[in-house]
Amino acid sequence: MSSSESRPTRQSTGTAAMSWSLDERTCAVLVDALTARMAAVEATSMEIEAAAGRNPSDLRAEQDRIKSVERAEGRQELKAFQTALRNALTQTQANPREAAYDSAVPEQNEMADVLIHYLVRAGYAEVRTEQLDARRHVYYIRIDWVGLRALAEQEGCRPIL
Repeated sequence: MSSSESRPTRQSTGTAAMSWSLDERTCAVLVDALTARMAAVEATSMEIEAAAGRNPSDLRAEQDRIKSVERAEGRQELKAFQTALRNALTQTQANPREAAYDSAVPEQNEMADVLIHYLVRAGYAEVRTEQLDARRHVYYIRIDWVGLRALAEQEGCRPIL
C-alpha cells in the first residue's frame, strides 16, 4: 500500500502513554520497531520510484513524515495490536502453523487487519485467504514468532509472546 492510499480506519484506543501497563509499554516498543521497518521499506520504494531530479531533502522530509504518521497510528492502535497478537499466540498454540480470522466476524476481521498491517507489511508474517462466498473469506495468518521474539529482544523488550 503506498503512502497516498488510505487504509481502513480502525478503532483507536486513545490510551495515554503515561497510563500504559508494562505489557502495553513493551508492546509499544515492538510496534515502534515494526512501524520503523515499514517506513524504511516505504522509503526504499520512494527512492526507487523517485525521479532523478527530485530534491533529496524533499525526499527525506517525506520519509520522515511517513515514519511519524506510521508511529502515531501504531500508538493509537496499540490495544488492538496487543489483543490481536495475544489472540494469534493462543490460536497458534493449538495449531502452530497459522491463526484463522473470519471476515464476517467484526472482531476477527479487525484483528486480521491489524496483524496484516503491522506484521505482514513488516515481514514478520504471511497471509493467505480462503474465499467462502462473494462477501466472506477467512484470513490465515502465519506469524514468524522466532523473528518477532528476536525483534522484541533486540529492542530491549521483555518476553511478552
